[in-house]
Amino acid sequence: MKKIILIILATASSLAFADGAASCNGDYLEGIIDVAPYFKSGASQQGVELSHTHIQVNSGGNEYDVAIDNVFTNDYDQTNGSSVPSSLAQSLQVGQTVQLCGELYTSGDLGIHWVHTNCGVSSSGPNGYVLVNGQNLTNNQEYCYLWPS
Repeated sequence: MKKIILIILATASSLAFADGAASCNGDYLEGIIDVAPYFKSGASQQGVELSHTHIQVNSGGNEYDVAIDNVFTNDYDQTNGSSVPSSLAQSLQVGQTVQLCGELYTSGDLGIHWVHTNCGVSSSGPNGYVLVNGQNLTNNQEYCYLWPS
């Protein structure tokens, strides 16, 4: 019985990862986190700091800088905008597999950004995400009003 449960869990986990690539409306990247999340401050828009959390991901032998917009995390708190949101700090651990959908860039280092919801505006960029164990960490639309369509 334990073997059957383990097989079911393994299958469900791999299906969750398979769904990530199929649902990506942008550039897809899957890799292993090899540098822990760190905070970078940003500009303010309508009183909301547009800070980022960065991680480094190894995918296919290449290192990618990942810029995650903190305002799209489910627990972003603009009153405590000087640190990595706890949901990212807890979920984005070194050695963890992460799935990313966004926009690749090659100016300077290799990287990916726009790894968040596009607020329902199809022309504003990819409808990206950061997935860990099938959970989307960047689908909060509370601050979409900052980018009116």
